[in-house]
Amino acid sequence: MERIETKIKKLKVNDTVVIYYVSGGRMEPFEDTIKSKGTKYIHTNKGYKFGLNGYGEYGWYLFPGNMCEYKEWEEI
Repeated sequence: MERIETKIKKLKVNDTVVIYYVSGGRMEPFEDTIKSKGTKYIHTNKGYKFGLNGYGEYGWYLFPGNMCEYKEWEEI
């Protein structure tokens, strides 16, 4: 299975991602799409910004895949 970090590096515009919050059940994970990807940041259509490592502001994280893939990964 390919590492998350490698998948994040391969993301391109219009790819589906899941945005999730690590700490507790504060927010349910949700799908979004990549709006742009630069040399420092990945921006999504819903206005979230992540570093190329998948870490965002305020504890948000980026998962490179759809909700089904995210739920499978979460169970591991």
